Amino acid sequence: MPRRTRIALTVAAAVAVLALAAWCLPAVGSCCAQLARQATAPARVTPLEGVAEDQVSAVEVSNYPMLGAEGSRVTEDPAIVSEALGTFGSASFSRWDGEAARLLLEGLFPPPAMTGGYFSSLVFLDGSDEPLATVSYDSDQGIYLRRNGCIYVADDQGALQGLLDDLVERAREQSDEPPAADGSRTWWYPDDWEGR
Repeated sequence: MPRRTRIALTVAAAVAVLALAAWCLPAVGSCCAQLARQATAPARVTPLEGVAEDQVSAVEVSNYPMLGAEGSRVTEDPAIVSEALGTFGSASFSRWDGEAARLLLEGLFPPPAMTGGYFSSLVFLDGSDEPLATVSYDSDQGIYLRRNGCIYVADDQGALQGLLDDLVERAREQSDEPPAADGSRTWWYPDDWEGR
């Protein structure tokens, strides 16, 4: 191979490697920072640690596939919010280093869309509909919490799973009930909730 050709190929390879590094570096740097944060996170937390209960004004539950194309329902019913706070608000979650790397990498490099499976979440919302805490469930990982960029696994999966399934079922059954005389509903579809 002529010398000029070898030099051109070397330069092209170097440019390709540098371009790949420039493309990957931000994502890799972000992942490394998240893993470092995970390693120094508290050993145990609660979902609403540092949040006053009166800041929670609504609860949103999501589920695939039970809640259809909309995927979620929202309620501000005081009894349901109180029930969710009582079970989830003070539940104990332990730092989950074993799964953190995989879940963080999925956040940076999402896997292809999947069909099938079973996924749920419960989100505590404040008065401005901003999320205060999100507890997630999937059939592979169980119940876990993302908090301040770190991942924690529920210490008592059974109690949380039971209420989460029950809330999803109630949301599915009650979301088509007619509104009360004052226009209120127990469970709102996302679009109706935003336009209320």
